[in-house]
Amino acid sequence: MNIFLVFFLLHSFIINAKETPVSKTQVFSFKENKGQIGDQFSKPRPDVLFTGNSGNLFFYLRNNGVSYQISRVDKWKSIENEGKQLHVPAVQKVPEQTTVYRFDIDWLGANSNATVQKQDQLSGYDNYYTEVCPNGALGVLSYGSVVYQNLYNGIDLKWYNKNGNLKYDYIVAPGADHKQIKLEIKGSKKISINKNGELIIETPLGELTEQAPLVLQNGKKLRSKWVIQNSIVSFDIENIDPSQELIIDPLVRLWERIMVELKRTSCGTHLLMPQETPIHRVYHYP
Repeated sequence: MNIFLVFFLLHSFIINAKETPVSKTQVFSFKENKGQIGDQFSKPRPDVLFTGNSGNLFFYLRNNGVSYQISRVDKWKSIENEGKQLHVPAVQKVPEQTTVYRFDIDWLGANSNATVQKQDQLSGYDNYYTEVCPNGALGVLSYGSVVYQNLYNGIDLKWYNKNGNLKYDYIVAPGADHKQIKLEIKGSKKISINKNGELIIETPLGELTEQAPLVLQNGKKLRSKWVIQNSIVSFDIENIDPSQELIIDPLVRLWERIMVELKRTSCGTHLLMPQETPIHRVYHYP
């Protein structure tokens, strides 16, 4: 089996050429890494704790940040169903050449000993036998949300699904300083803030948009905005009451400007591309 079947072998979706947000009906989860996640050299990536996809955006929650990865099929080829497998077309289209792009967001200055809490376990499990884990990664569970507790001093980070979109909240305890939160973006073409106050991260395969931060304290919405300094992003929040808990609540979504069609096949493995910046690879399939 060729290991360069990248992510799209486990998922099926179509991205329209026009700008279309992720479906609000989509439900996704956070799948734990028990050794099935590897790079393109079949080397395990234990730094990846959870993985999943929100529409055409694949995400990897690491011990010190999050990686986003996008794939585009550049060229297709047709193969015949020689084994005459049931429910498989006589001629099937499969990828012949694929472009993969990844960028990282690192949590600068975060605590290395943050505790990760798994929440809302889903029924069922997955077993993997791949070149990354030839002895098997068994009983792999999925969750509805995960929380990095004390990621920064007095600050938790919760990841979850809301209406089919990838969401995360920074939960700032009374007395904690939200200015600890600094996000270093690696591998993007450009970082900007649009007229709606949204953070735009541009890549060769599309844009990732992080909604203007919604900051709530004791039921009251506070004025807030993104701040960019070179490749580092942070939050500017006004009129904070240090005696009250603070919640910083952005939304992540991907808008594609190109046509991408990814087909489901019967097997595959998760591969996280290497950490060079930028990460931009073209794969050819025999």
